[in-house]
Amino acid sequence: MADPADLEQLAARLEQSDDYRVLRRVPVVTRYADDDPAITKRLGLIVDIETTGLDPAGDRIIELACLPFHFSSEGALYDVLPGYAGFEDPGQPLDGEVVRLTGITDEQLRGRKLDEEVVTTLAAAANLVIAHNATFDRCFLERRFPLFVDKPWACTMGQVPWAEEGLGSARLDYLLSRLGFFFDDHRAMADCRAVLHLLSLSLPYSGRPILPLLLAKCPSACVPYLGAGGADRLQGTPQAARLPLERRRGWPAARLVSRPGQRSPGRGGAVPGGEGLWRGMPSRAGQDRLQQPLQRSGVMTLGSHPTIMPPQPAVRQRSLRSSARPRPGSRCRR
Repeated sequence: MADPADLEQLAARLEQSDDYRVLRRVPVVTRYADDDPAITKRLGLIVDIETTGLDPAGDRIIELACLPFHFSSEGALYDVLPGYAGFEDPGQPLDGEVVRLTGITDEQLRGRKLDEEVVTTLAAAANLVIAHNATFDRCFLERRFPLFVDKPWACTMGQVPWAEEGLGSARLDYLLSRLGFFFDDHRAMADCRAVLHLLSLSLPYSGRPILPLLLAKCPSACVPYLGAGGADRLQGTPQAARLPLERRRGWPAARLVSRPGQRSPGRGGAVPGGEGLWRGMPSRAGQDRLQQPLQRSGVMTLGSHPTIMPPQPAVRQRSLRSSARPRPGSRCRR
């Protein structure tokens, strides 16, 4: 086996040429920086799931990984704590496409069950839960573990300005490849470590560090966990102003729904705030055909994964005829 130091020298030589790009494997890091006694550390929890499909009402989680780490409100990363990864038997055979994407087989899942005590312990202490495409993960996890309903969430896919940096996709493997790394994707813990390493990097064009940008989108990341109904107990206090609006209302921040008054292109039952829920796992050809109507209903696909965007407020547009009203006393030409 080649000496890693020799390989690194070869990689450095290749990087000196514009004709080559070097990708390094995402490292398994246990500490990014030494603790600062003057800084109050917060606990983050990166989660990733593999499922039998895309519908949280009918499909099931088959693998869950949780990776806790410490960070500061300024966006510094500290130590990485021991995580958890486990399988769960969905009670039905896996679809062939799921097996192909994840590498998980029915034999690996048979009789397995997630450790609810471990998952609950990790989630209860977290100040912030992070996922790549958090809307998808959150819908499944809130159904399986109600504790996640009251937790602050952040999304490394939708809450970092990737497009402003000239990046054409928000897929995790693509983002890391543009930043010089690769990983064994479609397994939950590998994805968690990839997301954590992504948070330790900086944007390629502006050079801004990624984690502080994400935290700026999540003001509740530095608010201690309040427990079920805890947000209601803060009503009328100065601390309530630090909570995001959705926690003050008692509603989860992300919902896998279409826009109010519109139907999503797939089958589905009624859900609050919209008439339909995107169900099923379309084929690649089907994804291409659905791309435009999905975007109109608030759902955008990136590769084989759905990204459910938050409903946008409707913009009232005035017609040309109504915007060209005649002034009082003038005559309107026909």
